Amino acid sequence: MSYRLEGDSLFLPADGQKQTVKFVDDNRVEITAEHEGKIHTQELKRKGPVPDQKNLILGEWTTIREDLHGVEATEIFYEAGKCLLVIPFAWLHGQFVVDGATIRIEVPKVPTIQGPFKVEGETLTIPGAHGGTSQFSRY
Repeated sequence: MSYRLEGDSLFLPADGQKQTVKFVDDNRVEITAEHEGKIHTQELKRKGPVPDQKNLILGEWTTIREDLHGVEATEIFYEAGKCLLVIPFAWLHGQFVVDGATIRIEVPKVPTIQGPFKVEGETLTIPGAHGGTSQFSRY
């Protein structure tokens, strides 16, 4: 995804929600955002050397994603305003059925997801597990 850093404000994606960045030191950063009236702080720890002392956000970072039940994720910030977010997935076996523009996703011990889906260019949009939607890009 794209990102933009302006002073202590980080926008992920570049036109998305504003988050506040506080560099604790060269190897730790705290990112704070407000979501649904609550303040959430995420700590990132650098993995590897600092690639550019003038732009500390660059490089590879790890973080524990509490929103994903404590999964460790990796975020890699590149010079060109791009960020790669890597989140390991657990494999869940299930099935899906498509009827016209509606998809129904069934996975054992998980509530059924059903709703409209669409494919636009290289992007698939499906109903999200907790409302909203999830988007996937072809690679």
